Amino acid sequence: MAEEQLNLLEIAKFDSYQPENVCYLIKSNGNYDTCFPGKSDDYHYVMPKGDYAYKNVLIQEEQELYNQIESFKNDSFIKNALSTDNSVILCYENIFSSLAYNQATVFTLEVKL
Repeated sequence: MAEEQLNLLEIAKFDSYQPENVCYLIKSNGNYDTCFPGKSDDYHYVMPKGDYAYKNVLIQEEQELYNQIESFKNDSFIKNALSTDNSVILCYENIFSSLAYNQATVFTLEVKL
């Protein structure tokens, strides 16, 4: 995720911009898109309605997040959910849970079942 950069000055021009809610859509091929939730009709991706499996992970260093994502993807239950071509893992900072930690950040990983 470190390779990609966001131009926050450009993004801030959108009415729905929420800088505290940056999300990552991790695709089955390993690529990902950086995005943020919005209420505008101008969007690139809509998360489908339905039931989701999720995992909250406590992260102190970036590499730990990559390891947790791999662990999440390799769970047999999650592998089955990720078997469709258009499936993605949604990854985002769980801001309210992170407030409880000084030296770590809580991230949530989600996948549609």
